Amino acid sequence: MIYLIHFPLFRGKSKPIRVLNRLTVVVSDAVQCIELRATSPHIRLYDIVAVLPKTEKLFHTACMTLDVDIICITVTEKQPFHFRRPPVSGVVHF
Repeated sequence: MIYLIHFPLFRGKSKPIRVLNRLTVVVSDAVQCIELRATSPHIRLYDIVAVLPKTEKLFHTACMTLDVDIICITVTEKQPFHFRRPPVSGVVHF
């Protein structure tokens, strides 16, 4: 069951401030990527969708095919794979 709390708009000095809802999904299996489609009713409840892939294959999938806003990596731990240029270049937006 997914519970979503909607926060009110806050008045700033120039325009209203809106609090966004973020979902971070830890992906350890390729089957979990199916739920990350933009058409999924659970995903559409959130403003920002982030993914934390656990394997190199899932990292590549997240970079090249998933429609997510943020791809997370744990920088405090040694990753079990190396970050290759093609997947990283596929998601870097300037």
